[in-house]
Amino acid sequence: MATPTHAEQVICINKPHRSSSEEAIINVGGFTWITPMPGAAMKVMMGGLNLFVMTNGRRVPVQARLSAAGNLYLQTKPDGVWSNNLLSLPECQ
Repeated sequence: MATPTHAEQVICINKPHRSSSEEAIINVGGFTWITPMPGAAMKVMMGGLNLFVMTNGRRVPVQARLSAAGNLYLQTKPDGVWSNNLLSLPECQ
């Protein structure tokens, strides 16, 4: 398993239709990068990518999860409760 040399902050996401609650995130992005899912989730799961978001002034890790349908996705886990702070991020340009 690769060890990331540093953590990357996720600052934006893309969804096919932003307001849809049924559609998944298709890209996550940082200050100088955008990467597609599920590749980002696979890299996080394998330890080759270390992502976080800032929530209420706190650095919150982004973790890879497996859906009931077997799809990898990213989600945050602040305070031990699974949450999706990623959905509140602005659209990547």
